[in-house]
Amino acid sequence: MRLEFKVIVNYIMVLTMFLGSFVLLRGAFDFYLFYIIFFVFLVIAFLNRVEIINTTFFVLFSVVFFLSIINISFSGFSVLLVLKQLGILFSASAYYLLIKINDYDVDYLFRIYLNVVFFVCLLGLIQEFSFLIKFRYGYDWSFFIPGKRVIYGLSGLVRIDSIMQEPSVLSIILSPAMFVALNNILTRSSIYMNFFRSIIILSTFVLTFSSTGYMGLFFALILILYRNRFFSLKNKRIFYLPIALILISILASNFYSKIPDFKNRVDGVTSLLQSSNMLVDASVFIWYANFGVTIESLKNTPLFGTGLGTYPEAFDKYVEQFIGPEIFKNNRDFLVHGWGLFVSKNDANSMFLRLLTETGLFGVIILLYFLIKFFIFPKNSSKKTDNNFDYYNRMSIINNGIFVLILLRLIRYGNYFVDGMFFFIFLYYFSGKIYKETKRHDSLGDKILCSDALQS
Repeated sequence: MRLEFKVIVNYIMVLTMFLGSFVLLRGAFDFYLFYIIFFVFLVIAFLNRVEIINTTFFVLFSVVFFLSIINISFSGFSVLLVLKQLGILFSASAYYLLIKINDYDVDYLFRIYLNVVFFVCLLGLIQEFSFLIKFRYGYDWSFFIPGKRVIYGLSGLVRIDSIMQEPSVLSIILSPAMFVALNNILTRSSIYMNFFRSIIILSTFVLTFSSTGYMGLFFALILILYRNRFFSLKNKRIFYLPIALILISILASNFYSKIPDFKNRVDGVTSLLQSSNMLVDASVFIWYANFGVTIESLKNTPLFGTGLGTYPEAFDKYVEQFIGPEIFKNNRDFLVHGWGLFVSKNDANSMFLRLLTETGLFGVIILLYFLIKFFIFPKNSSKKTDNNFDYYNRMSIINNGIFVLILLRLIRYGNYFVDGMFFFIFLYYFSGKIYKETKRHDSLGDKILCSDALQS
């Protein structure tokens, strides 16, 4: 593949992560624009006899898929729900191939992601500026992205969502870039981007006014402080911890008092915990309903779940049973963007709840093993005296930034393959694997390439 053409392909494939708003056909099966790009990409690879799937992932997916078929045959759920999840294999194959044709160069592909993020953030800031000067077509893009809404934020500002479906989705996909930007600002460094780009990305992230995003900001802050040994008793900086906690408390209080969505979520959770009152904030109520569906399904299928893709039918079966007939009747038409109680019926509004329902303890144990196995622990990161310190540091930043994204997806977003989930999953996997293998070889005095490390 010619170098210029390959670079174009790389950028187009990374851009697909940001095309979740562009749905060509909705129905029993949503047909996204990026499916066409994936198909062309995979066909070209197949014709050139390039291996298009990671063997380990294929075996694992096959096991889960066939276990799901068996579970469904006993539960009476529709097998078509499982077949729809073949999109997982489709998406995973496309992103694995992207990494493979670039010789598993995680560092290079992450740079491309950051470049695309910068462009998306600029579009988002144009949205905000257009709103301030009352130029409607600069911030309301529903005329070319069907279903897109203008969502208002704090102090006469609009919640930035750029070309994404909604602000919270944008904040999640920006979270690895936000991690890099926040790390650069706090440590006065310029890893992957300069100060200007760091400010642009962090500003866009904050202007999403997403409670999910702010949760990610908190996770990122804790990780960055830990990376820099802020919590070490041997480090005098730990004495600044009380000051940091006071500043965080002031910031959280400010968010609570000035951002309605954030306040409603906090009040909703508090009300639910204190009095089991389910007539609370819409998002909290819906999350609670999905939590109940997961609990009820686990009582019947704890080990292997109800089967991949079966969450919609599990929801129909258990939601009324959990929240009670009276509350179900009163809230089934509870309006959330016109969808009511069933707004998150397809994906549980949380990947963790969906995964636990559909794959049971088996799926969750595999997930936890994966996250721990390939996480680059900051306390084990390289010393500045090491020959490859800069490379190790970049790998750990990529890995930790994606870890924040995965946490947010587990909490908030339940779709398995939209918005580049498997691009990040594979970058997390390969960054952890290459990092550990390269360090092992360095300790022996060997010098190896990324692709060689994966063969170890």
